[in-house]
Amino acid sequence: MGLHQRSDIKELKKSARLSALDFDDSLLGRWLHTDLPSGQAQHTQFTDDPAVPAQTIIGISWGHLIFNLVMQTVFIGLGIAICLYVPKEASSFIYLIGGILIAGMLYAMYTFIRDMLIRRPKLIISKEGIQTVHTGFHCWSEIQDEKIIIRRTRSARVEILVYHFPGETENLTLTPYAISQRQIERLLYVYRNRSKLI
Repeated sequence: MGLHQRSDIKELKKSARLSALDFDDSLLGRWLHTDLPSGQAQHTQFTDDPAVPAQTIIGISWGHLIFNLVMQTVFIGLGIAICLYVPKEASSFIYLIGGILIAGMLYAMYTFIRDMLIRRPKLIISKEGIQTVHTGFHCWSEIQDEKIIIRRTRSARVEILVYHFPGETENLTLTPYAISQRQIERLLYVYRNRSKLI
């Protein structure tokens, strides 16, 4: 490519920038100009995503279920081992610890099975609105400021779906659900904008 041609290309790019045109075809440039989810894309024109169905039903994560049940079973076994294999001359306080551990883990397992397997919580999102097991269904006209917030503890990173509706706020922990933060942000963005087209 000659010096004159390079100069022409530079002039074209300069003119494009001055005209507020996107002339950046680099990887970073393409990433910066993609649609952003939720509130980040409010100033861009909505482009529907045909891969998003009319309604999305998000169930619980089997990985989360299995992990919790395994851990609870391990602690119940530990409590039983304390009660069975600790020498008889040991302090009664040791047996008390074993009994509390067994009772506590059995109760935790019962509530976990009740909440996760029997009630089978689902998060349902569509262009009509959002439905959760805790607060029921609310249409988009009632919902305000929907977003995903991150709360960090010493041992975990917890993603929470937060939105406001008349007189109340939903704070739904997403840990048990089979969906990532990026996926649910995309769903919220698409369905919120679809609701405006109804």
